Amino acid sequence: MINWKKPSLIILIKRMTAVGLITFFFPLLVVFLVYTSVPDLRGTNSLKGRKIVIDPGHGGIDGGANSSDFLEKEVNLEVAKKLYQELTRSGAQVILTRKGDVSLDQLNNISSSRHKRDLYARVSLIEKHKPDIFLSLHINANYRQPSTTGSIVFYNKGILNSEKLATVLQENLNILMEKHNLKKHRAEPADYYILRNTNYTGVIVEMGFMSNPREKEMLKTSRYQWQLTKSIVRGIEEYFSTSGNYRPNRTTENFSEGLPGIKVYFPGSKGEDLECEQLQTKKVLLSKNVTKELVFEVVARLIRGPQRRDLWVPFDPETKIRHIVLIDGVVEVDFSPEFTRVPGGSFAELLAIKSLVKTVTQFEGIYGVKILIEGREAELLGHLDLSKVLTPEVPKAVIALVIDDLAGGETGRKEIMTIRRPLTLAVMPGLESSTEIAREAYRRGYEVFLHLPMEPEVGRPEWLGPGAITTATPLEKIREIVLTDLQDVPHAAGINNHMGSKITKREEMMREIFKVASEMNLIFLDSKTTPDSVAARIAKELKVPFVERDVFLDEVNSLEHVKKQIRHLAEIATKTGQAIGIGHVGITGINTSRGIIEMIPWLEDQGIELVFVSDLCC
Repeated sequence: MINWKKPSLIILIKRMTAVGLITFFFPLLVVFLVYTSVPDLRGTNSLKGRKIVIDPGHGGIDGGANSSDFLEKEVNLEVAKKLYQELTRSGAQVILTRKGDVSLDQLNNISSSRHKRDLYARVSLIEKHKPDIFLSLHINANYRQPSTTGSIVFYNKGILNSEKLATVLQENLNILMEKHNLKKHRAEPADYYILRNTNYTGVIVEMGFMSNPREKEMLKTSRYQWQLTKSIVRGIEEYFSTSGNYRPNRTTENFSEGLPGIKVYFPGSKGEDLECEQLQTKKVLLSKNVTKELVFEVVARLIRGPQRRDLWVPFDPETKIRHIVLIDGVVEVDFSPEFTRVPGGSFAELLAIKSLVKTVTQFEGIYGVKILIEGREAELLGHLDLSKVLTPEVPKAVIALVIDDLAGGETGRKEIMTIRRPLTLAVMPGLESSTEIAREAYRRGYEVFLHLPMEPEVGRPEWLGPGAITTATPLEKIREIVLTDLQDVPHAAGINNHMGSKITKREEMMREIFKVASEMNLIFLDSKTTPDSVAARIAKELKVPFVERDVFLDEVNSLEHVKKQIRHLAEIATKTGQAIGIGHVGITGINTSRGIIEMIPWLEDQGIELVFVSDLCC
């Protein structure tokens, strides 16, 4: 109620171009009508009939950026659902690439890692639906600088209107960032897989930094998720209200002569290997200093990016080559500062350097590359050490670490589940916490296996636990037991044997187990508790994906022994390309978890990558 004895100010703010300000001074009424530049976007109904794909990043076994109390995949999905609700209400046709907590890697059968299959599936869905625009939702992390905050929108400069879409989205998000005292950013070009491999206008929206404690707590709340949603919707409305009916298009550059035999290597789109293009050039190469000229040409082509749209641009296209010097078989290349702005994160940085080194060292007599930035020795590119002469790498080795006995042993479990690297956790069935632990492991982004109890040659019966297969089990009952055990361990991607030295030697019993694995599309990991196991032969016969253990990490309960075994595992992986190690929770759990945590930096320094067991079966 207005107090007519005192002046009052009433501001009526509506989504219209006119905002009325009414000031009452008894007995005089004064009305001011102020016009603003805020467009009435809803009045234009710019979203009606538009087809929009919303891609909530990660999902299922892939938790994305996460911590003990935060999972990126969950926030991505919640905002995606809110966007679906708001956009459909405005008349848009909205497609979600996932509606639940699932990974998309099973939607295709390309021969690559699970992560690559997942990305390929998202690109395929976008291409299938032919949207007007698409948005891929993610959460960022920058643990090197936890003070970093704010939403960032990424786009591909090669796609028509993507920069415009990114810019208007970024501007609307920046209004929200300013309100919450978070950092405002510019929309940035980037060469993420999903942007480089789609033909449609789209962006990646990194909604915030979970590595910042305050912003992480905000991202977890429904209120802030709705605020992000509203900001994104306003940006989409603005984009369509000012856009014509453009169709997606890639810009290409026409080159003239080719140089036979000269190759430029770019990161490929369907795996970790590099793929080459023949060098195309407009310049006439002089006969003198031809090697130096050739090096300049191939590096310049690398910076410009590939002609094929299924390959990645490894470096910021704004990068300049200041000069090139050849010294005793080493090419010294001096770049402008833009060289360090490799888009796409640590994986893209690794591939970018590999592409540079392989491209330059193709010339006879050149064995390495030395990088300078504005005349000074470069030190780091992300996590990569550039201080030394870079030479072609040997193929990367990978290790899968499996932790057995979850639900059967508690000691060390919490420590294991703080490790933010790919681990395969084998859960025992039929115990009070079996289902809960399997679900929690899956929710946190780990791979889950059923740790199937099988009778050993030597050992106490109570060590087996419930849901076991013994020599007394009738063959016709084995299927029922395995299926029941799988119900106790949801999200299982495979099976490995708990003990089992007696059963894995019995062909008829293993065949029944493998029949279930085949029907359920499960991997079998032989823990190799006996050298007489028939598992490999039966797996081949029934076409079941199969791997076997190389090293037990903790048969001796000692921290130093665990670390020694991890070093041994690394030796095997370096020689063969891959290796599998098995550790345990329970009696040895503390030393096993500590050993793994302490050895991860060493493994990564050796160029050895931790992967899931399923990544070894692609």
